[in-house]
Amino acid sequence: MVTRAAAEQPMTAAMWDRRYSKKAYAYGTEPNDFLLEVLPIVEERLSQDHCALSHEDEGAGAEVRVLSLGEGEGRNAVYLASQGPGWLVTGVDASRAGLAKARAFAAERGVRVKTVAADLAELDLGEGCWDLIVSIFCHLPVAVRSRVHAACERALRPGGVVLLEAFAPGQLSCRSGGPPDIERLMSMDMLKSDFAGLEVLLLRELERDVTEGIYHKGRAMVVQLIARRPMGAAVHDTADIADAAASVMEDERLFQLSANVKQTCQETAPRIAGPSRLAREADGPSSVDGECASA
Repeated sequence: MVTRAAAEQPMTAAMWDRRYSKKAYAYGTEPNDFLLEVLPIVEERLSQDHCALSHEDEGAGAEVRVLSLGEGEGRNAVYLASQGPGWLVTGVDASRAGLAKARAFAAERGVRVKTVAADLAELDLGEGCWDLIVSIFCHLPVAVRSRVHAACERALRPGGVVLLEAFAPGQLSCRSGGPPDIERLMSMDMLKSDFAGLEVLLLRELERDVTEGIYHKGRAMVVQLIARRPMGAAVHDTADIADAAASVMEDERLFQLSANVKQTCQETAPRIAGPSRLAREADGPSSVDGECASA
């Protein structure tokens, strides 16, 4: 059981290093439940968009470039990288101790993950270069959060997706983990504002059980978001999301896209990442743009 005093420690890089320096994985080695449940549908949508792009651009490949924010010890990045050789995954975190465990975990599972040790407040995410940006319980100060989320919008390719789960304000009454101050919790209204330029496919707050190591355990109040950059050349406002929302829920399933007819793309086989993409760490860069500049 995590004590309140432990939960209220300032969330600095040094605090995360102390937490991740223990032999056990603080949040376990299994991927986040929300990511696990919705990724197959997100992957299908990304595949459809890659098909559409390949007809317009003969150089468009089947690689899926993924950025995972606040990756910690690698449980989500390793799962993402296990989707196939074309999944090129970069995990960012302020904790070098956590990322060292992430690289070890990736090697143990036989997958390739790039790790970047950096403060998200100072990191350049690039422009139009990521197919999927994942943020799982990545709680930041208000000013930093809004800047990082705006950077995520710019960093997505056309058709790219943001997938996010965070603790909602109601989490303050729970004892299952998360920041102890309301400023770092996230609400639906916050996310609507932060990602106003994206098409919202799923946005909801709910109560669910979380079982992630020793620090996330029990009933929790969470907010979940899946949002997509339009396929046009530029991000535009999408205030009216009724059409997108209508496709979110069907027969009480968590997430269902309206365009659910499977389309296959056989023109281009996935390109396998070369040795330079083996699990490695960049020491505190100001940008991850170099990884996706060649995309």
